[in-house]
Parts: sequence; structure tokens; C-alpha cells
Amino acid sequence: MCPSIMNTWRVLWRLRTGLFSKVQPAFIQKFPSTLTSFNNRRQMLCMLSKCHGNIDPRSSVSLTASCNWCHIREYAKASKSKKKTSKPKVFVSDEEMEEIINLTAFKSEMSSVLEQLQVDYLNQLSLRISTRVFDTITVKIENKEFPLNQIAQIIQKNPSLIVINLRESTQYLPIVKNAIIKSGAAINPQVDGTTIFIPIPKVSKEHREKLCKSAKTFCDKSKQKLREICNRYTKKLKANKGAYSEDLLMNIQESLVHQMQGKMTEAEEMMARKQKDLLGDQK
Repeated sequence: MCPSIMNTWRVLWRLRTGLFSKVQPAFIQKFPSTLTSFNNRRQMLCMLSKCHGNIDPRSSVSLTASCNWCHIREYAKASKSKKKTSKPKVFVSDEEMEEIINLTAFKSEMSSVLEQLQVDYLNQLSLRISTRVFDTITVKIENKEFPLNQIAQIIQKNPSLIVINLRESTQYLPIVKNAIIKSGAAINPQVDGTTIFIPIPKVSKEHREKLCKSAKTFCDKSKQKLREICNRYTKKLKANKGAYSEDLLMNIQESLVHQMQGKMTEAEEMMARKQKDLLGDQK
């Protein structure tokens, strides 16, 4: 087949599939002369008319010259993101699951993670920092955790300064400082002798943004804890392989994952509310 005829068919196909914009009135005049290879001129015009209504099959225009058209660039459409929470294919009742794993304990551990996240948001991420923020900070000493107020004296010297005195526990100064930094309260502790001075930052836009980043950090840690809980119970579930059908174990595993994803969604919603509260009118 002649290349020009092949080009003509490509044009017709693209018109048919919508790859060109609307046909201009002079469009038909600029088709190659090889269009005469159609059985008749009206047949070709009818085909174009089906693609675009502004072509009159009874038109008396001539078919000469080369072809000019307006091409529309087609971009690939982004694939739809997968839903974070996918329901299990087969429903398994709580009673059936309790026969194999301790579902009550699983749910309790999941809920406790969100409860702790709520406590952290309330105590650690406050625009107005007070001594209450430091009362809940835990310090790990010799594989044991202690509240900071049990090993140090916490005093608010003035509205812009908090002092932590470790005169009787000087050996824990580096550990306490590190715990304060990791608390996510967006503060900068300074050590002087046996005392840690903590300047209270002003409520600025930068401070609000730092607290929002800390809110995300807390949320990410909670989600990681949820994954660890789910993985631990999944291992317990797989330990029963052979005693129960593989389909039942798989359905229970999907149910556990579904519940974990639900808790993760709750954690993200809590984070969004906290960030909105921290940003206030700054957003």
C-alpha cells in the first residue's frame, strides 16, 4: 500500500478515536490527493462525518495538497492509589479467631498504642511549654524506665526558662539530656554543671512547624508499634499451621491486617487534628 494512503488511514483512525481536536472547515481540503483511491469521494466524507459532525458529506471541496492537523498530546493517567484498608475476602467471627489466637489481647494492645499517642500529643506537643511536659518524659537507666521527675527536680524559674536540677544524679545528665531531645517537644536543653536549662521558645511560625513535624514523628512511631504487634500475632497464628486449615489461617491473618490498618488510619486522623490545632491560623 502506498505510504500516503497509509497516512490517510492513520488520520481517519485517530479522528475516530479522538486523538485530534475538532476538524476545521478547511481540513478536508488538505488531505492528500491519494484519497481518490477510495471507492468514491462521498464514502470518505461520510466516514469523517461520523467522527465529527461539522463535515458535510455533500461538500464540494477538492482533495488536494498535504495534510495539516491539530494534534492533542495525550498524557498517561495516573493509576488510582490503592486503598490503605482492604477488607478481608472472607469474614471470620471473633469467636472463631479466639479459638486460635488471643484476639482480646490483640485488640487491647492495638488500642493502648493509640491511647499512648493521645497522651504524647497532650503532654509533649503543647504550644505553651510547662513543667508538665517533663513530668511524663521517661529516662532509661540500666534497662529500666523512670519518669524524669523521679530522678531530677524540675522548676519553672520564670515564664521563659525551666530548670532541671540533677545535683543528686549527675551521672545521668547525658541520658536525661538525650531523653529531653528525643521527647519531640521542640526544645533545646543546655547543660551547665549539674543543671539543665531549657529556654522556652516563643510561639512563632517556626516553632509551630517543628511541633507539627514532631506530631508526625509520634504518629510514625505508633504505626510502627502497630505493625510489630500485628507481626507478632501473625507469627503465633502461623505456629498453628497443620492444626487448622490454611484457608482459615489466611482469613484470620487478613482480618488482623485489616484491623491494624484501621488503627493506623485512626492514628493519622489524630495527627491531622493535632497539626491543625498546632498551626491554628498559620496554615
